[in-house]
This record gives sequence, C-alpha cells and structure tokens, in this order.
Amino acid sequence: MLTLIKNEKGQTIAAVVMVMIIALSVGVSVSTRFIKSLRISSRTDTSSRAVAVAEAAVERILNTDYTDLEDYINFGSCGTACTLQIVGADGVTANATVTLGFAGGTSEDFLVSLREDDTIEVNLQTYPDNTDLNICWDAPPSGELPSVTGMLIHGSDGSGYEADAFSYNSIGSIYGANGFTEAISGYGYSHCALVNGTTDMLSVRVRSIYNSIDAYVVPSTGIDLPSQGIIISSLGVVSDTERQVEVLVSNPYLPLSFDYVLFSKATDNPLSN
Repeated sequence: MLTLIKNEKGQTIAAVVMVMIIALSVGVSVSTRFIKSLRISSRTDTSSRAVAVAEAAVERILNTDYTDLEDYINFGSCGTACTLQIVGADGVTANATVTLGFAGGTSEDFLVSLREDDTIEVNLQTYPDNTDLNICWDAPPSGELPSVTGMLIHGSDGSGYEADAFSYNSIGSIYGANGFTEAISGYGYSHCALVNGTTDMLSVRVRSIYNSIDAYVVPSTGIDLPSQGIIISSLGVVSDTERQVEVLVSNPYLPLSFDYVLFSKATDNPLSN
C-alpha cells in the first residue's frame, strides 16, 4: 500500500513569507503616506511663516513717512528699516528683506485697478504738454461691460485750474443711450478711451461704472509716465522657502467726493450738475 505523507513545513513557510510580504507592503504604504503628510505639513508651515514675515516687514515700512520712503529710494538704501527677523517659539528663524522702487516712470502701460464707482488718480505733472494718452481695458470675466469716466486736471496758480471731462462706453455696451462716447480698440486692448493732452497737465482722474476692471494708462509712444507712487517688495525667507509680497503705495490724491465738488454749480446745492 502506498502511503501519502504531506510535507506541510514548506507550505507553512510559504504562507508565513506571503503574510510578511503583505504586512511589509502595507507598512511601507502607510509609512510613505505618513511621511508625505509630514512633508506637506512642514512645507505649509514654512510657507505660511515666509508669507507672514514678508507681510510684517511691509506693515512696518508702511509706518514710515512717504518723504522718508522717497529718500530711501533716492539715496539707495534704507538700512535696518528694510530688514526684519522673527524667531519663533520653536527656534525657527524667519527673515524678510524689503526693496523699494518708484512705480511708473517708464513708457510702459501702467495698471490701475478700478473698483466699480470708485476713483483713482494718475499723476501727469511731468508729462509733456499737449501729449495725448489712453485709458484702455479688456472686458471683465463676468458682469456688465464697464464704462469709464473721468477728468483731466490742468492749470497753474497763475492761470487757474480746469477740469476737462471725458466719458466712454465699452464697445457693444448696453448703455449706449447714456450719451457717452464709444471706445475704440487699440494698443492690444479691446477698449480704449482717448484723453486729449493740453498744457500744464497735473493729473487724470478715472472712474469705472457698471463693473470693476483692470485698466491701463497708455502713454504716447516713447513718452514716460511720471512716477505713480512707491512699490514695496518684501521677500520672506524661512529655511529654503521664499515668498514675495508686493504693495503699491500710491501718490496722495483726493477721494471720489472731490469730483462732485468740481462739477457743482452752486455752494447752496452741492450735488447739482
């Protein structure tokens, strides 16, 4: 009689090896995910600290007088006023370095972000007499097509001051019956409003209605716009992570209510037009 003797030792070893392989695979997978989670958390923390120290440096420099900021740029250094170091409770060091420069001052298009029904002002005090410029924009991603209205302020103490008003609708605007001029495309933009130059130009005030837009002040070819303020650029560094924050400090200008004063016909009816 032939008797079958099972060799179960080999099967047991194979089963144990298989279980160990599965356990090792699961362990490696869990460990990899845990390490990735730690790395992401560490990077997020480091990035947040870099942004925070950069913003803190900007906040501190914003407390400096505007004339002092101009001096820092003109003399090429702001020394310790432009550096900041913060050491956290865990011993991690965050450093920030601030760089200052004038905005504008070139022949490039100058960006002005126009919130709906708000006014910004662009300095033209060194812009050549009788030289035109354009206010250009593209259609916003949503909402109504905007219209741009404003005034060119010019004059002097001797001759007096004047304001030349202008108002333009976007091409295809549904508000064509408002009496505004229709914009034209040009300079790479869908809509442009011409501002006719004159003598002794001081500034142009621009307002967007019906929607908010990013508009561009486009000087005549080869002509530089005057300085429009100061750019504060702050670089925050934590370990090998760098984050940059930029802020524009515009030249001082009067708020929207100033426009109503210019167009009032009588002191006893301040909002007349």
